[in-house]
Amino acid sequence: MKQIMMKKALLFFLLLIAITNIHSQIAIRHQVASPRKADSIDIAYYSKKNWFQAGATAFGVNMGVWAFDRYIQKADFARIGWSTVKENFKKGFIWDNDYMSTNMFLHPYHGNLYYNAGRSNGLNYWESGVVALGGSAMWELFMESEYPSTNDVIATPIGGMAIGEVLFRVSDLVLDDRRTGSSRVGQEFAGFLIAPTRGLTRIINGDA
Repeated sequence: MKQIMMKKALLFFLLLIAITNIHSQIAIRHQVASPRKADSIDIAYYSKKNWFQAGATAFGVNMGVWAFDRYIQKADFARIGWSTVKENFKKGFIWDNDYMSTNMFLHPYHGNLYYNAGRSNGLNYWESGVVALGGSAMWELFMESEYPSTNDVIATPIGGMAIGEVLFRVSDLVLDDRRTGSSRVGQEFAGFLIAPTRGLTRIINGDA
C-alpha cells in the first residue's frame, strides 16, 4: 500500500514538473516584448553608490513621519526628548503587542521606504537592507517614547526588503528616461506613487 502511494506521489510530482515546463515554454513563446539590453551609460550612471544620500533620505523619512505623528496626529508616542531616548537605551528592546496590521504591514511598508532610499542610490539588495535596518533602529531608539520593539526591528527591514525590491522593479517597468512631455510627467508621477523614495531621489538628482 505504501509503495503504491509513493508511486502515485512520484507520478503526480513528474506530471506537475511537465505541466510547469510546458507553461513556461508557452509563456516564453508569447512574450509581448523582447527583452531590451540595458544601456551602458545608464548602468554606469545608476550603479554609482551614494551611501550618504541613501542614509540622509532614510533620516528624512523618519523625521517626516515623526513630524506627521507629532504635529498632525498629535500622538503621545511621538512626544520625544533626550529623556525618552535615554530611557529607551536603558530599558532595551522588548516584544510589543501592536495590531497585526501595524506590525505586518505598516512597518514593512515603512521599511520599504528605507530600502528604496538605498536602491535608488546605487546600492544592491543587501546594502539597501543595511539602510533599512539602520532606519528601523533609528526609529525604535530615537523617534518614539515607547520602548524599542524587537519584532519591529526585525519585521521592518526584512519586510521592507521583500516589498521594496518588488516595488523597485515595478517602478522600473513604469519609468522611461527617453519619454518627454506629459507622458513623462505621468510616468514619473506613477513611479513616485509606486516607490516614493525612489521618486524623491529622482527629483533631487534631476533625473525626473
